[in-house]
Amino acid sequence: MISVVMLSGALLLTGTSNLCARLGETEAECAARYGKTSEGKPNKFGEKLQLYQAGGMLISITFINGRAECIAFEKQPPADWPEEEIELLLRANAQGKEWHRIESWGDWPLRWSRSDKARARYRGRRPFHDFLVIETDAYVELQTKKDNPALQNF
Repeated sequence: MISVVMLSGALLLTGTSNLCARLGETEAECAARYGKTSEGKPNKFGEKLQLYQAGGMLISITFINGRAECIAFEKQPPADWPEEEIELLLRANAQGKEWHRIESWGDWPLRWSRSDKARARYRGRRPFHDFLVIETDAYVELQTKKDNPALQNF
């Protein structure tokens, strides 16, 4: 019985791993993983945002210069995330580096960072949203500059 439960868990995690977009992937690689989607729309900063649905998740990917720089995973319908599932998505986006848990901030009770300044944050169940966001340093830096015009020349 235990081996059946373990096998079921392994299959679930393997399936989630295959559905996981990865930072740095191209639009073509993401389309191959999830299938075609409608034409991407610009996000509030003007970067291309593509939405995909796979494995019971809505996956929002922001592309900068043709590469995935920010990925948001949201369960559909909203549901709790087992810690193992969060860890699996973080590992799939580790790019050879290690994630380290950091202090919570505001509405983001779980946060991680990597040595290359990439970061991830998880917001637990709220009225309608329960999601994990993983973003590169390039994405964070660009958003910071766009939020603060005085920083654009730095």
